Amino acid sequence: MKTISLFCLLSLALSPLGHATEKKNSVPSDQGIQSLEYPYYARSVYNSSRPETANHMMILNSGIASLEKRLEMIRKARHSIELEYFIYEPDDSGRIIITELIKKSLAGVRVRILLDKSITIIRFDEYYADALRKYGIEVRYFNRAVDPSTAQFRNHRKLISIDNTEAITGGRNIGVDYFDMSPTYNFHDRDVWVKGPIVKAMVDSFDAFWVSDRTVKAVVPYVPEVSRLHRDTRRVLAPKNQVHERRKKEAEEFMIETSEIKALKDKISTVGRWYLAQKETHICPSLTYVTDKPTGSFIRRLTPGVYKNEDRLLNRVLKSRLLQAKESVFMETPYFMINKSFGEMMGELLDRGIETKVLTNSLGSTDAIYVSANFYRQIGDWIRRGLKTYVHTSKFQGVRVYDDVIKKSRYGVHSKTFLIDGIDFTIGTYNVDNRSDFYNTEMTLFCEGSPELAKILSDDMNLRLENSYELLDNGLSAQDDKGNSADAYGGADESTIRLMRRIRIPTQLLEFLM
Repeated sequence: MKTISLFCLLSLALSPLGHATEKKNSVPSDQGIQSLEYPYYARSVYNSSRPETANHMMILNSGIASLEKRLEMIRKARHSIELEYFIYEPDDSGRIIITELIKKSLAGVRVRILLDKSITIIRFDEYYADALRKYGIEVRYFNRAVDPSTAQFRNHRKLISIDNTEAITGGRNIGVDYFDMSPTYNFHDRDVWVKGPIVKAMVDSFDAFWVSDRTVKAVVPYVPEVSRLHRDTRRVLAPKNQVHERRKKEAEEFMIETSEIKALKDKISTVGRWYLAQKETHICPSLTYVTDKPTGSFIRRLTPGVYKNEDRLLNRVLKSRLLQAKESVFMETPYFMINKSFGEMMGELLDRGIETKVLTNSLGSTDAIYVSANFYRQIGDWIRRGLKTYVHTSKFQGVRVYDDVIKKSRYGVHSKTFLIDGIDFTIGTYNVDNRSDFYNTEMTLFCEGSPELAKILSDDMNLRLENSYELLDNGLSAQDDKGNSADAYGGADESTIRLMRRIRIPTQLLEFLM
């Protein structure tokens, strides 16, 4: 989900993993990139004579299956659970997870939750953190929501891990729309589950964010006060106290596992376990973990050579690896904003004859109209250069959900996936846009050398491609997979098209923030 705060716009006017791990510049494909320090960069290589060096992976394309896998992990945790998300919605999906976390915390498992505190999206605020405190669960927030020096530098990472042994990362936040649970709008997303030595680096990076000076502990919610000099203190305080007490009650009730939530868990398990029973787990021979550092600020960004070279690791590693493609690059991203740096990389691929294609959102499937305004303005030039461009139809493309009403909802792409030469891939949190390149901290897993995992990924990406439209010429015409004329806007209604056209100029001016 892409959000930009009006306030923010105005403010601008492995600890070693043993013999299986190589750190710093030990990976040939990443040579020449500096400051690749643990735990922000780690590589784990499988040695067939040492079973403990294996990183087992499972690709999670279904939202329901991905939620069920999270619940399975939580239920079997024995020592520790970490959650880190850009968005944690206090909705049914958030409540399902919280009630399971409370059970584990009461059983003696250490549970920590780290959330971004973007002023435009934070809903799981201190009232919820305070309600969790009595169950022994600590919540911290990354970045003060209204600090103009760091307001744009959000934590976009997504992670759940248990016992330093298993983890899930990928595109999904916590919210019903990420898990095929919304009757109105859902995301086709993608996560990856991993079990093995690489997980320690992921957890160690969580710890680095947890103790960062950008991270603050959740405080007890503010109790309304009024100056004693006010002539009618009780009248002024009454509505404030009502809101305060209501918020406290809502948060406390959110922690209770009701009969309705239990029934919903059963529904999710029925479908989720059906998906997971069909899922294959394979070893990734060479697995690299990369994340940005939690140090972004306007001062650092404006300091020559510091921010780009020392803090922004992921996009540099990603572009370096994409440039090593020999045959093909297939990108799946919800937002496709081609800045100068990414454009130079992509232009080099096209000039070398590398088959380069992207699947992204149409106007009809996006959750960010302002991004579409820039996308449709610039994509024609890239199509003419040879970029094969596909947009989502806004239709459901899965197999099963727990309620047929959900199949009729509007869908959009939210997965962040890159497939290189049909064999190597990365799944993580990085979007092709300026926010992921310059502002948000991101994380990803690169898997090299597993034809089995690559085929599972490729098959799903191509299935989504078959159910999308290819943009032609200037990007304003399209065709389906049979060559028939199709709607380049993916079924967007006329009012949405008019709105996109009206905001084209301001979105072009603010493109550097998108």
